[in-house]
Amino acid sequence: MFIKILTVFAAAIGVLYGGWTMLASASDELIAGPATIIDGDTFDIRGDRVRLFGIDAPERGQVCDYNGTKWLCGSKSALDLADWIGQATIVCRRRGKPYERSIASCMKGFADIGRWSVSQGLSIAETCVSRSYVAEQERARADLTGIWSSTFMFPKLWRHEHQHDSGPPPASC
Repeated sequence: MFIKILTVFAAAIGVLYGGWTMLASASDELIAGPATIIDGDTFDIRGDRVRLFGIDAPERGQVCDYNGTKWLCGSKSALDLADWIGQATIVCRRRGKPYERSIASCMKGFADIGRWSVSQGLSIAETCVSRSYVAEQERARADLTGIWSSTFMFPKLWRHEHQHDSGPPPASC
């Protein structure tokens, strides 16, 4: 009886946190707490570095071009994310931990942080790993929202050119 109650409770929590299919595995680890923003797709929660799953944001030093006017699109992405998250408790489901950081899907209340970021034009959907945010990206691009109002280099390519990576350019997928 206790197991049935626990299963119903876990399912209810899953629905409350955006209907994530995350509860499928008992080994999934939740990370929760206030976030300190590092950049537009990375933050710290209680000492755990978290990179948002399924998105890629411009780097802090990255510049975009709006009709000949340069603007710090990477810094804006980070600042807008910090403003939106504020002091809220963030709940993330870890999907992996490469490179000493967690890759996770994260929520602010009932809002998916990756979905919000892509819809605001602050990041792009990483379609090689997930198709979850394609509709938001298409709307942001059509509406010329955020980085889509400008000419910009995809963050993966910008990192390759500006962070001393002498290898071949990264594959598109």
